[in-house]
Amino acid sequence: MNRAPGRAPLQAGGIACSLCYVSTMTRVALPPMLRSLSARLLVLTIFFVMLGEVMIFAPSVGRFRINYLEGKIAAGHLAILALEATPDNMVSQPLADRMSGHSGSYCTSATTSR
Repeated sequence: MNRAPGRAPLQAGGIACSLCYVSTMTRVALPPMLRSLSARLLVLTIFFVMLGEVMIFAPSVGRFRINYLEGKIAAGHLAILALEATPDNMVSQPLADRMSGHSGSYCTSATTSR
């Protein structure tokens, strides 16, 4: 029976197996991290989840900004309408401050075409 030095044959029910040896020093080489199927599936899952997040998050941020700017334009438009409602297109300073505070602007101006 050929066997490697330092290794004892495996006894299975009293019968020696010449092909199987028990070794305490043998290391099993694990596959690299990205070569296993589970690791590749994990990486692909993370990639597609992040891609989906970007495809959902970016348009919602854009829509939020558009709504914010449209609200500012509407508030400024209301301030201009209040200014145009006066007979001489002039309002008192406290009213002008309140309209600027409501629209969130420092200054509101209107131009007319002649």
